Amino acid sequence: MMDMGPYYVTALVNLLGGVAGVTGMSKSSFDKRIITSNPLNGTIVDVDIPTYVTGLMNFDNGAIGTIFTTFDVHYETQARFEIYGSEETMILPDPNTFGGPIKLLRPEDGGYKDMPLMFDYADNSRGLGLADMAKALQTARPYRASYKLTQHVLEILTSFDKSSEQGKYISLETTYEREMPMKNNPLKGILD
Repeated sequence: MMDMGPYYVTALVNLLGGVAGVTGMSKSSFDKRIITSNPLNGTIVDVDIPTYVTGLMNFDNGAIGTIFTTFDVHYETQARFEIYGSEETMILPDPNTFGGPIKLLRPEDGGYKDMPLMFDYADNSRGLGLADMAKALQTARPYRASYKLTQHVLEILTSFDKSSEQGKYISLETTYEREMPMKNNPLKGILD
């Protein structure tokens, strides 16, 4: 959860707003693991953190979100990032790779349709938050990747395990109000 969860929970909070509380279940499926990446490939390590975490998020706006992270299963491709609404389902690009299509499914359409992107930032844009911060400091507006967002997401992530340990719903202490979305500037590379 603490490795990949920040990408997905941050995306959810930016899409849906703050989270009021969470419920989580977590465990470690194995006592030891073999590292499968360099430079320590093949090294056996003790597992001392939960490696299988499921969390339910109660958003301030009434939406309910679910996240599931694990190192304990085998799969061929990355799981999808989906939003289920009352009238449609959206498949969104993986927040860890910052690229890919947005697909929308409405029952009356009979299948998923690719949605047009509003911004040129469809490829890996890992520096976009920093560019936004620089522009915000230059123009005296709040920046989007603020400590308030980070603090709220961190409390969500750590509260899943806390909930699992205590066996109860955890109300969050932090709150988060989304900043205004980016504007589409007709000049590529120029932020609002």
